[in-house]
Amino acid sequence: MSSLDDINKLPPVWRDFAYMTIIVFAAYKILYQMIGKTATLKQPYNGYSRIEIIGQDGTQWRVRILSCGKEISVYEDDFELD
Repeated sequence: MSSLDDINKLPPVWRDFAYMTIIVFAAYKILYQMIGKTATLKQPYNGYSRIEIIGQDGTQWRVRILSCGKEISVYEDDFELD
């Protein structure tokens, strides 16, 4: 029997809590896999295009421009991972 079968046997409130916990852990795993990676902005910011991902800011990624150290927020579509 899989753990998902076990979760489905729980009362609705606990089942919802279990699924939300799984979703949160998956989101944190993605976040921590991205932190520290370098990327290139598709549209340079003030002439700079190399960035390092340092966190998440709502629906955007918080990044540091490698050449000058300035921190900005960009959408995932605005950069490509190296």
